[in-house]
Amino acid sequence: LIFKVFAGSLIISFFICRILLGPFMVYHMINHREEWGEGKGALFLFNTIIVSVFAILNSYWFHKLLAVALNLKQKDVTSVIEKKKKT
Repeated sequence: LIFKVFAGSLIISFFICRILLGPFMVYHMINHREEWGEGKGALFLFNTIIVSVFAILNSYWFHKLLAVALNLKQKDVTSVIEKKKKT
């Protein structure tokens, strides 16, 4: 039981701190360019790319985290699909 509580809190905190923060950072960077190095075009572009890449990576890891939490491993999904095709 305690494992499930901690797993749930990990998923919730990961979602709030990593998934929701990425798009907010990109939005904030675009709307407040002067604070993120607008005068230096290459620096602003670099910051935007890095934040976007980390947002994509965090989405990927969140997907993997949910798959493990829900016990939906790729081979399990494949075996379920193959069983349905046979019937």
